Amino acid sequence: WTCNFDRHPKRCIPKYEFSLLQSGDDKQSPGINYRTAQKYRVNDTDYRTLSKVYGLRFVVAITGKGGQFNIVNLFIAI
Repeated sequence: WTCNFDRHPKRCIPKYEFSLLQSGDDKQSPGINYRTAQKYRVNDTDYRTLSKVYGLRFVVAITGKGGQFNIVNLFIAI
């Protein structure tokens, strides 16, 4: 969001936007999913546990711009 630090911080109100990352062509495998394998050994016997993990994926990106006027920096720049 854009914020003017010369004013009170409560006046810096963010704007939120949401968008769908998945295209409409992904009907076969919607969301995020992948498989993992855990291998272990008990009494000289090998075992493997396969898991399929699936769910929603959220991507959060935060950007902002802020500024504050300073008379000393103005005179140094001139």
